[in-house]
Amino acid sequence: KNTCSRCSMSAMALWALAGEDLNERRSMAGMMGVPLLIEFVTSLSETLHFIGAEGLSVLAQGPHSKATLIGHANGVQPLVRLLKSDKEYIVACAMKAVRHLCVGTGYIPHPKNQATVQQARGIKSLIALMVNSRNELIQVQAALTLACVSLANKENEDHI
Repeated sequence: KNTCSRCSMSAMALWALAGEDLNERRSMAGMMGVPLLIEFVTSLSETLHFIGAEGLSVLAQGPHSKATLIGHANGVQPLVRLLKSDKEYIVACAMKAVRHLCVGTGYIPHPKNQATVQQARGIKSLIALMVNSRNELIQVQAALTLACVSLANKENEDHI
C-alpha cells in the first residue's frame, strides 16, 4: 500500500509538471510510455486511473500510429473497464480516451480500436451511461463516444 501510494504521488507530481499545455502533456505521457500508462489504468488507484487515461488520451490525439500502438499494447480494454467506475471524472476521462483511440485527427476512424471497444462490451456500457447517468454531461459524452466508436463502422452501428 505504501509503495502504491508513493507511486501515485510521484505520478501526480509528474503529471502536474506537464501542466495544461497539450504538447507538454503529450511529451510527459510519451516519456512515461504506453506500457506504464496502461499499467496505471489497470491499477487499484483512482489517481493512477485518471493519469493513465489522460496520458493515453493525449497520446492518441497525436499521430494515428500512437492509437495503433495503444491498441496493440491492449490499452483499449482497460479503458472500457473504467467506463464502469463510480467516479464520474474517471468515466469522463476514459470516454475521452476511447473517443481519441477510435477516431483520430481529421475524423479518421480506427477500425481495429473500434472493434476492440465493441468486443470489450464498451458499446453496452456507453449506451447504459447515455440512458442511465444522472449527469447530463456524462450522457452527452457517452453519445459522442458512441458516435466515434461507430463512425464509418457498420458493424458497430448495428450494435447500437
